Amino acid sequence: MEPSASIYRSAVRERTKWWQLFISFLLLTTSTLSALGQANYDTPYTIATLAGGQNGYANGTGSAAQFSSPHGLAVDSAGNIYVADTGNKAIRRVTPSGMVTKLVRGGLLNRPYGVAVGSPTTLYVADLGSGVIQQVTQVGTNWLVSTLAGSFIAPSSVAVDNATNLYVADQGASLIQKLTPIGTNWVESTIAGPAGFNAPGGVAVDSATNVYVAGGSNQTIQKLTLFGTNWVVTTLAGLAGSPGADDGTGTNARFNFPVSVTVDAATNLYVADQGNSTIRKITPVGTNWVVTTLAGLAENAGTNDGTGSAAQFEFPAAVATDNAGDLYVADSQGDTIRRGFLANGAPVVLTNGTGLTFSNGFFGFDVIAATGQTVVVDGSSDLVTWLPIGTNTIGPGIVPFIDSRSEAYSNQFYRAHFPFARRPLGVYAKVTLSDVIKPNKNGDWSSYFDCLYGNLLSNTAISGLALQVNWDLVNTAPNVYDWNYVTNAFNQVSNWNSQNPQTPKTIQFIVTAGFNSPQWLLTNIESTNGSCDAMFSEGGCASCTNCGIVTFIGYDENADGNLLPLPWNQIYKTAWSNFLFALNQQFGDNSALVSISVAGPTGSSDEMILPNDMNTCPCQNSNNPCAICPTGTNAQPQPNGLMPSQMWNELLEAHFGPSYTNSNQAFVEEWENAIALYDGIFHNLTMVVTPANGEGFPFDLETSTTNPLCQYSTNSSCTAVASILTYFENYQSVNRNGKASQVSGLKSNILTLQISDANIGGVKFLSSQWETASPWDQILGGAQFNHAFSTCLPTNCSPNPEQAEFDILANFFNGTLAVAGTSTFPGFMSVPDEELINPPLTKPAPLNYLQVYYVDVLYAESNGCAMINIAGAGSEADYISVSAQDLLNVANQLLLTIGETPYPLGAITTYAPVCSPSPPPVCEAP
Repeated sequence: MEPSASIYRSAVRERTKWWQLFISFLLLTTSTLSALGQANYDTPYTIATLAGGQNGYANGTGSAAQFSSPHGLAVDSAGNIYVADTGNKAIRRVTPSGMVTKLVRGGLLNRPYGVAVGSPTTLYVADLGSGVIQQVTQVGTNWLVSTLAGSFIAPSSVAVDNATNLYVADQGASLIQKLTPIGTNWVESTIAGPAGFNAPGGVAVDSATNVYVAGGSNQTIQKLTLFGTNWVVTTLAGLAGSPGADDGTGTNARFNFPVSVTVDAATNLYVADQGNSTIRKITPVGTNWVVTTLAGLAENAGTNDGTGSAAQFEFPAAVATDNAGDLYVADSQGDTIRRGFLANGAPVVLTNGTGLTFSNGFFGFDVIAATGQTVVVDGSSDLVTWLPIGTNTIGPGIVPFIDSRSEAYSNQFYRAHFPFARRPLGVYAKVTLSDVIKPNKNGDWSSYFDCLYGNLLSNTAISGLALQVNWDLVNTAPNVYDWNYVTNAFNQVSNWNSQNPQTPKTIQFIVTAGFNSPQWLLTNIESTNGSCDAMFSEGGCASCTNCGIVTFIGYDENADGNLLPLPWNQIYKTAWSNFLFALNQQFGDNSALVSISVAGPTGSSDEMILPNDMNTCPCQNSNNPCAICPTGTNAQPQPNGLMPSQMWNELLEAHFGPSYTNSNQAFVEEWENAIALYDGIFHNLTMVVTPANGEGFPFDLETSTTNPLCQYSTNSSCTAVASILTYFENYQSVNRNGKASQVSGLKSNILTLQISDANIGGVKFLSSQWETASPWDQILGGAQFNHAFSTCLPTNCSPNPEQAEFDILANFFNGTLAVAGTSTFPGFMSVPDEELINPPLTKPAPLNYLQVYYVDVLYAESNGCAMINIAGAGSEADYISVSAQDLLNVANQLLLTIGETPYPLGAITTYAPVCSPSPPPVCEAP
């Protein structure tokens, strides 16, 4: 399915329901909306029988209850369903768990056809057989019936507005009538009909007192709007006298005897299309009304539960909605009450046939969800620590769940949910494939990678591999992919996990575009849209308005070339999207893959960095490269004489107009699009965004902001990054993906929000702010070493690699629970400059993962102990002997403890250094 805007902006809904019966029972659910490709079932519902199934009269739970031709439904604010049980001359109540009881039966009730809720103690009933509107009132534990008005021919439906006015569809008279309470009397008036109506079946009213009518034999859905003292009738959907089953807009849609309509808070209408045995939805879109089918299939009546067209109804007579968006259907010839919920929505827990009780000493309940969905049931005794109890794949209908351990509990909570997004946790060895094969790009490196991956995975401190895959390495031609070296990694992880099931390893993906785009794509963009380089020549380029690529010389990230596709170029975005689809098809469902970094509108990494005046110096490509890019008047322009920011301004003006110049807005928009793109393609993974240091965009003009991520660096580059992060924070995944943010330039100097916004301090800030959110909304924290610590020598950074490693880890764990006064590895309790953690970080930050360069892992395996100073800044030196492997071990141990669950104080034991190295086997390069 190709991505579309509609699948990127769906909402996540959370619901919590409680029952107290023998055991405290908790249901936590999260649901997502998801658009599917079939036009007639854009948001299909899964239908399951809540109660009934046989014609008769019996109270009870689920299938133990019996109905006789139920025709009316209404739902109160607590989720109780009230049923006009027509054949039994009764009004029944069904609880959310499916327990059916009688409120009233017989007496004044003759043929109750419609029901509405006025208050928790008052119902209104359209009695078609008696031609009256009845009021059913609770008095103590009893419900009493009285007649309000009785001049109707065949009232089939009743609705009540906020002022307790009643609206009645009189099917026999083809009238819509209103009952107005005046004192103790009810005054009747006709507001529409009989002209334009033909046996109207259902009526509903919204919060603005607009009235909606299911037209019955008229085959339409109509709206009545009050203007002054007159009611104006308009047709929203369907065509009078033209039955059918087509979905569509307005009069292009068709119905076949629609008998019931209900309206939700968003003014969406739901219709029981009785002649088609379907449930339809009518959505307001601007001034139009769009009809889609939610469940059932025209000319396919039956009683089967299922999703979308697989569900069946047998003359559905009424439809109602609850506050959570679930549907309820009175299936008149099936003698059932059905429940419908979004096919990709939350799993719903029902009682088993006997309610929430013990069966043979064990507690049980039923779970329903879309067919084929996997549902996990967790248990907890304290609502803090949750442990999975069982996992089921839903088949047609309902799956019973029995907790065989429940007899051991005095108090137990349960939750049912779809599997959480797969998460990275621990220390990962980063391997950039292009860097490894650079000495011999045409060689066969498969054996080398098998050996390398095997060595890395066998390290006890390593939780898995972080693979950086440059686009041009694997997508060698349009629709041609060479996954060999990536597949090697998955194969080695699979081998490890099969042999070591207690310590499984996982994989993180970092796929990079930008300067690493394949040559065939660059050629295609240039031949189709042209190069932007001519724009910067002396004569300019009038035809470069839609140019697609530009040259930047001296970009200081490790790039595969100098040609950069413009982030907004459609050819580039389409090709990148196609590549991501292919990547997901190849590896997305592999359980070893836990995360993917969002990229695309980037330079040559996953960071929010593009060529700018601080990172792009032509002299970096000369024989005497720049140590750092000069700034101010000494900054070096590109060969065309312009600084990168000046080039970006000309590009932005050409493509978007002057309003986008001196602004990072275009880059912000493309980053937001990229987040939505990744979420539309991948599922059940952790999506990672990498803010760099907040200074990576071309424009850094002074600006004002209230965002805490930029309270110390008030420039437009930081505010652009903060805007993207805010979008990411609030983004609701449609494919149940999780979230993480990381910094890819972790260094040894302590960086907090006071010193460098949106760097590691920003990552910690986000993780701490979202620590207690739902698993889908949490933002995990992570980081990647800025460089390999094993390359640190006394001449360029630290006395030895071990000291460099310790200093970086100290910065990483600063401000987390790993240094919050617990007995842990010496030195992490007294991190240098720990006091610099500033007010925005008001609680310790959980962090999930750390990426170190693979050469550092090999160094740790091959070298013994060295002396390092673990004292804080300004403190007397405190030296200990430790190995690089010791430091990796404790880092992984700390992450496993503080990552996803609250840190138990004192749980990390002091780690005893071991100085005997175990060099790995030598891997032979081609």
